Amino acid sequence: MFSATKGGSPSGYQISRSVRLRSSASAYFARTMASGGVTVYTFSAWVKRGTLGVINPIVQGYLNNNNYGHIIFKADNTIEWREVSVAANYGQVSTNAVFRDPSAWYHIVVVRNGSSLTIYVNGVSQTLTVSTAVNAAAGYLFGGSTAQRIGSDQVNSAFFDGYLTECYLIDGQALTPSSFGQTNGTTGVWSPIKYTGTYGTNGFYLNFSDNSGATATTIGKDFSGNGNNWTPNNISVTAGVTYDSMLDVPTQWADGGNGRGNYAVINPLNNSGGVTISDGNLKALWASASDRSVLSTFPIPSTGKFYAEFVNGTLTSASVAVAFGLATEGSSRTGMIAANMWVYYASNQSYISRNGTLSSQIGTNQTIAAGGILQVAIDRDNNQAWLGYNNVWVNATNGTTGDPSAGTNPTVSSLPADLFVMVGLYAENGNVNFGQRPFTYTPPTGFKALNTLNLPQPTILKGNQYMNVVTYTATPGTGNTISGVGFQTDLLWTKNRDNAEQHYWQDSVRGFSPSAGVTQMLSSNSSAAETSVAGITCTTTSDGFTVVDSAPASGEFWFTNRTYVAWCWKEGATQGFDIVTYTEAAGANTIPHNLGVTPKMFITKRRDGAENWVVWFTGFAANEGIYLNSTAAKGASGSSWISLNSSNVVVTSGQFTGTGSKVAYLFSEVAGFSKFGSYTGNGSTDGTFVFCGFRPRYVLLKSSTQATDWYIYDTARDTYNLTTLELNPNLSAAEQNGTYGSMDILSNGFKLRFAGGEVNVSSQTYIYMAFAENPFKNALAR
Repeated sequence: MFSATKGGSPSGYQISRSVRLRSSASAYFARTMASGGVTVYTFSAWVKRGTLGVINPIVQGYLNNNNYGHIIFKADNTIEWREVSVAANYGQVSTNAVFRDPSAWYHIVVVRNGSSLTIYVNGVSQTLTVSTAVNAAAGYLFGGSTAQRIGSDQVNSAFFDGYLTECYLIDGQALTPSSFGQTNGTTGVWSPIKYTGTYGTNGFYLNFSDNSGATATTIGKDFSGNGNNWTPNNISVTAGVTYDSMLDVPTQWADGGNGRGNYAVINPLNNSGGVTISDGNLKALWASASDRSVLSTFPIPSTGKFYAEFVNGTLTSASVAVAFGLATEGSSRTGMIAANMWVYYASNQSYISRNGTLSSQIGTNQTIAAGGILQVAIDRDNNQAWLGYNNVWVNATNGTTGDPSAGTNPTVSSLPADLFVMVGLYAENGNVNFGQRPFTYTPPTGFKALNTLNLPQPTILKGNQYMNVVTYTATPGTGNTISGVGFQTDLLWTKNRDNAEQHYWQDSVRGFSPSAGVTQMLSSNSSAAETSVAGITCTTTSDGFTVVDSAPASGEFWFTNRTYVAWCWKEGATQGFDIVTYTEAAGANTIPHNLGVTPKMFITKRRDGAENWVVWFTGFAANEGIYLNSTAAKGASGSSWISLNSSNVVVTSGQFTGTGSKVAYLFSEVAGFSKFGSYTGNGSTDGTFVFCGFRPRYVLLKSSTQATDWYIYDTARDTYNLTTLELNPNLSAAEQNGTYGSMDILSNGFKLRFAGGEVNVSSQTYIYMAFAENPFKNALAR
């Protein structure tokens, strides 16, 4: 295996290549095992998914349609292990979790030990549904003299679509994931390590690193030393759009070229439905009645220079069209010449569209041929971009040639943040290349491929150092310590899950500390003043908090044997969170803060009297606000009541605020750790995708345009997708299970999976606050 000194693996171990399997080409690897049955084995593979919602076979052993075994992604996106025999049904087991994140890698380990079957994903043992108990007898998966396939299921005539690497079979041993991976101490993310054990007779190790040929002794070579090579079928290592030896891998390191890491692909989760995406999410095919566009799985970084290509399909007349360039997440998916888009647009003639304004024709009757290369180069350091065709970079309507290497004559000289690579189509198709296969043209000097290696290093690598969620059960006794938070908490927000009880807020500015037992609480579901809970005091610790209850059955905060969740924040400018107390008088009140940047969210609550929890959120006007303790949509006062800057918040009494002793919670956005934004619901189970730039730990959301409850989702209560457990900051109600909403937590954000309810009503606007488990640069799919 190729080694390097730079990368994201805890042992310095680096993965060289992956193989792309294209279901459209019926691609797979084949081998007939040596004689002998197999009832004890460990199968391990790193997988990046392409097409979702269909049967995606990872590996199958096949005698006939009545005698076979397999490991597959089912059409419902769960993972299934199954062995079938006419003589004896050997077992059928599937995960409860669904796996439908196409933006990052999964590590899958399946362990059979006689009648025991365990499935791990990213080092975590999965909760399983056993449809048929596993039989201890030998089956057909990895069995002797049985035809085996990687990426093909003959029973269902299905083929895998996506990427594979580090495929191991350990014959005769029931191992754990720790033989193949470990948690990176720096990032906290599960990462591959080198396997150093033995393989057994049928064992093999495929890393797909030899792309000198498409044969069993090259790309299908077994690196275990056993010589158990696999024959490739319909897999190409010839340059072009069908090239299948990829630099897209689950470790990051500089290779002197495009770089190795998790590469951008086209995002099928952010698709209006008019584009068919295939071939490992690199091919786009128009399938609608009008223009459609799709975006990359992550945006162009905020610093640096980047390059991508699009290989045109069959463009031959004015009745078809393609656009390639840049667009914001908020741009229209049902068009390709619109606001917040900067694209090279081609039918039988070529144009440049800047922010929805179409230029006149470029050159004299310029046409785009089938197989022609559209290009985009963006320089984020100087906020410039170039659009080109067949290595001619167009400056403006007169066809002036630009030069990204020299930084001259850019096509666009002013661009917004959060720009994604965009493909737009009408009756057309083509293939995007972000650098995971060789570019047709050498990128301009200093321009890089779009992969996680080339993303900026996040300020916060482990989200749980500053925001975390823990669950616990109240136990009898006067002193109970909850640990596992990971830091000394400055804001503790707790809620009972299984009964109707108050939400309780405590913070370090109002006395929550290691030395003082706090009795004064605020409740986000109530406008009431600060109050004490009978018999309860609470102190923070270096890793959680301690509750002292002199009457364990009398107070809402700590009912014995009831289950609770605690959402915990650490205060500081690095993580974008500040707590301020102040006394508000009539007129303008200046509230200093320590964030160093303008807040994205401001929450204020009166402590010494009844008053609503008032929230100002980014995107609101200066006279708009919303109540955390209410279902009401955002409202507007007669005049401005708030102004914010990097040092102060100024509020004016008589609008959303009143006089008295107050506490304010202020949040700013930290890239890779927190996100404050809005989305528009689409009313579908294939709901709106929201890009955060990280894998969320916590999501708070609320419609700002209609009366709904507030909703909290987190990955402590829902440890796998689908995420369905809801708590409402404005209600004392017990936890609900998917009553009004659900979502998938993803490596780069979240996707609504509920048709309507209160979190995804068509055309309604929702505000959200999210905090990270891991920044996307290091995140695995969930």
